[in-house]
Amino acid sequence: MPNAQGDEVSDDGANAQDIDQSEAPKPDIFRLQIYEKANQYLGEFMQNPKDAKAKSELDNPNKQVKEPNVKDKLPKDLENFLIQVPTFIANFEIAKGHLEASQKDPADDKARENLAKIKTWLP
Repeated sequence: MPNAQGDEVSDDGANAQDIDQSEAPKPDIFRLQIYEKANQYLGEFMQNPKDAKAKSELDNPNKQVKEPNVKDKLPKDLENFLIQVPTFIANFEIAKGHLEASQKDPADDKARENLAKIKTWLP
């Protein structure tokens, strides 16, 4: 179950981030190729986080990833391999204001710091 920050929390309260990442399943080449194709739409989101066309274009790659997840018998709640569109939209919305501020005033250190922080939130 996600917490307010979007981190998965187990029944014992541990964040998914606290789990040894070497044990976490890694996407295979098939899924990585799908992600590569989806990057262009994420770029469009970065420019306009409300772009409905880009959002709908990410539904297809997620469907392509879900089918092998079922075939590979991954747990239904395992969304590690899905493109987390709402997460990207939320972060790009936040970043947009800071990006505009840093473009308006290149000396705006706070805007640059905030952009750097947001970058660490992205998968």
